Amino acid sequence: MALTMKELQKLVEGEDFRYFVDPTRDALMLGASGLNGTYQFIILLEVQGQFVQFRTIGYLHCPADHPNLKEVLEVLGELNYSLRLVKFARDPSDGEIVAYADVWVMDGTLTQKQFGRMIHNFLPSIDLNSDRIKRTLETGEDPGELDPQTLMERMLGEAGLPPKLRDKIRELEEQKKEKSKKKGPSKVKKI
Repeated sequence: MALTMKELQKLVEGEDFRYFVDPTRDALMLGASGLNGTYQFIILLEVQGQFVQFRTIGYLHCPADHPNLKEVLEVLGELNYSLRLVKFARDPSDGEIVAYADVWVMDGTLTQKQFGRMIHNFLPSIDLNSDRIKRTLETGEDPGELDPQTLMERMLGEAGLPPKLRDKIRELEEQKKEKSKKKGPSKVKKI
């Protein structure tokens, strides 16, 4: 039981996304914003509704003569090794870097919960990794994954928290530092 365009549209609407219908093929075009930018992507329905692909549009670009091509390809390879659903690729013909996620529906169905998990894995993956790839493009050095503390700071930012809450968090952090200074070295002598 393959997926129809109407069913795909219903799944997208079920996740509260707006979309454009491609009049020339079975595809929906969407946009989303994240910490590192705004992204366009399409959801393609192919092979008579048996195959669904999420794919970025205009994500990044690294031509064949780019001085940091090797380093960028290494980052893409590492991402592909560490991520489960989302994969990154570079088109050798024009240097376009894309992110994509595929699912074979075949004779099954794609539930709202499955679709939601796909879209909510896809978007953070393209957003959080775009800065890493861009920095590698610019510098030739992989900055690595964002550590959770830095990610939290970027997510909340100075403008992201109400001033009173931000001040309270800082106060608690200072209290924690003072408390650990007062404790001194551990009194454990034997184990």
